[in-house]
Amino acid sequence: MSWPFRALRLLMRLTLAQQLVLLALLPATVATLGAIAVLTRQHLSNVTELMRANAQTVALQVATVAQSQLQRMDRRALQRTAQSGSYQPHVQQVQIWSEDGEILANSETQDRERGEGLKVTAPIVNDDGRHAGKVMVEISLDAVERAKRSVWLNVVLVLAASLVGVGLAG
Repeated sequence: MSWPFRALRLLMRLTLAQQLVLLALLPATVATLGAIAVLTRQHLSNVTELMRANAQTVALQVATVAQSQLQRMDRRALQRTAQSGSYQPHVQQVQIWSEDGEILANSETQDRERGEGLKVTAPIVNDDGRHAGKVMVEISLDAVERAKRSVWLNVVLVLAASLVGVGLAG
């Protein structure tokens, strides 16, 4: 016998009061899960966008500082600038590239475990408006992963509280 028939037989054995409680729990569960899904997607999208904006800000700061250093082709100063960018929270890697694609400076975090990252680039523009190179910043998405775990814990708690409340009301 297939599971829909078993479920139907089980449903027929329930008392009227039990069927009414089940009837109250089902829409509440569906509505709660729907609301949670929409809010979770929105929240995680906001956290990811916040991380992207943070990476873009770091890239623009490094590009601004690297502008004069790149004109002088001061590789040591470029390396220090890349390192200063990699000290920012969640930043895993900073690279400074010349216009022809040569990596002039590279700094990776050594004190943090590297995970999945989001890469953002910003142009380095000379005083005359020409592109002299670019900066690449890779930022960790650990904050997004922590937000996902936190959201799922909250989902379970809200769903459980909702079902208990509807069950008691029923």
